[in-house]
Amino acid sequence: MHLNHGQVEVTNVGKQSLLKGTIILAVAACYSKLIGFINGIVLSRLLGPEGIGLAMMAMPITGLLIAITGFGLEVAVANLVAENNATNNRTRLRHVLSISFLITGTLSIVTSLLLLGLIHYVPGLLFADERAIYTFTAIIPIIPIVAISSILKGYFHGKQYMSPGAFASILEQSVQLVVTYMLVQYLLPYGLGVAAAGAVISMVIGEAISLGVLIVAFNRQREFKWRFFHIIRDLVRDGKQHTRDLIRVALPNTGSHLVNSFAGVLLPIIITHSFLTAGLTAETATETYGLLMGYVMPLVFVPTFITHSLSTNLLPSISDLYARRQFQQMYSNINQVINVTMMICIPWALFLYFFATDLTSLFYHSEEAGLLIQKMIFCFMLSYLQIPLQAVLIGIGKSSVVLYNNLIAAFASLVMIYFVASQPSMGVNGVILGLNLGEVLGTVLHFASLYQAVRFPFSFARFYKLLIAIVCMASCAIFLYMTLDSYISNGYVLLSSVLLVSASFYMLLLHRFRLFKQEL
Repeated sequence: MHLNHGQVEVTNVGKQSLLKGTIILAVAACYSKLIGFINGIVLSRLLGPEGIGLAMMAMPITGLLIAITGFGLEVAVANLVAENNATNNRTRLRHVLSISFLITGTLSIVTSLLLLGLIHYVPGLLFADERAIYTFTAIIPIIPIVAISSILKGYFHGKQYMSPGAFASILEQSVQLVVTYMLVQYLLPYGLGVAAAGAVISMVIGEAISLGVLIVAFNRQREFKWRFFHIIRDLVRDGKQHTRDLIRVALPNTGSHLVNSFAGVLLPIIITHSFLTAGLTAETATETYGLLMGYVMPLVFVPTFITHSLSTNLLPSISDLYARRQFQQMYSNINQVINVTMMICIPWALFLYFFATDLTSLFYHSEEAGLLIQKMIFCFMLSYLQIPLQAVLIGIGKSSVVLYNNLIAAFASLVMIYFVASQPSMGVNGVILGLNLGEVLGTVLHFASLYQAVRFPFSFARFYKLLIAIVCMASCAIFLYMTLDSYISNGYVLLSSVLLVSASFYMLLLHRFRLFKQEL
């Protein structure tokens, strides 16, 4: 999210500095990622891959509906709140929030009621396993909750007041972990589909708690008093103008979200139906899908938390430098983003490749998930660059290019999965080929588009140093594992020791090559 923070006055009591706000969000994101990972392990132990598959099937379509009902208004509200802060125009601020709540509230409630009316038709039409009706029904209430939460988060982001959103995220994940463990265990005797729905209900409860925190924090701001008739009055008086302002800001950010969300909806449908065509039963298809999305992807996508943070911290100046045509500094920033991303993500990819089966056996009691990781990690290693490359493209005004690239990559991935995974000889390997194709193609298209737009020179000198450090780290990790394996029987202790020592050695090498100084 690109906000013009420099225009916001310091007179706002709740305002926090950009650095402080970034640190608060980073800590909260790290905690949420950790708790979410633990929650995934708990669910895998309770539900197994088949139950995880049932729980995951309803997520993509809900994500699409949230993207539609939210309409990108979180970003729009943040930008407009930041602008209004500069002029201290509370009346316009109230109008913007009133119209945003009315738009998202109406869309989300109508969508939820429509889904409830179609509840007996949608799961059978979209999902290969009819038991997904339980999870699909359970997740419907999350749509209005997330829609309203997004507006409040946009308000606090625009105010540069990150603490409420961070605290809400931490509380949400903590509550979800506890409720998941208790509710899923209670519902397991009623069947796997019902227990999977319990996992989804715990997510809804966590989101509701988060919304409560945001509402309390919003009321404590005491900027203005609000009544329902105020919302109607604001809509009648200035609704047309402010709605136009909101859509103008929201629309460019909505396209890519809708593409990714729509591709996410089609993915479980195509995967599970391809498995059925290949001769698998509905239960096996659901189990295989759960193995991929519930076991493999959380480990593969661990570094994306870091790349999101890096993009937020390093890229806000790109659009300013491009507008002022200070290309040399912009080239330096782009190289920094690429090198820092590789500095962090490539070691994780190698660690996953060499120790995938050990990790998945420890966490999920599934060696098969580790074998799947090894088949896809090197292609997904390229995909770690997608987030910063995409952010740079948006920063230089190439949002439409990002949209087209994502469309092409998603289409190619889904088509390959549909035709290859349905072959009895391929099955899950066809899905992996399709997913790999989508990630590689998306990264290559973003990189080519960026090079075509700004013709930046890539710094190979620093890349060679980084490559040497990574090879030395990987060699150290393998040597340590082979040496300590006969002395340490506990798998958690063994892998933790290998990771800690090899990471420390890697940090020393980065310091020795002065890569920290150059990049950070």
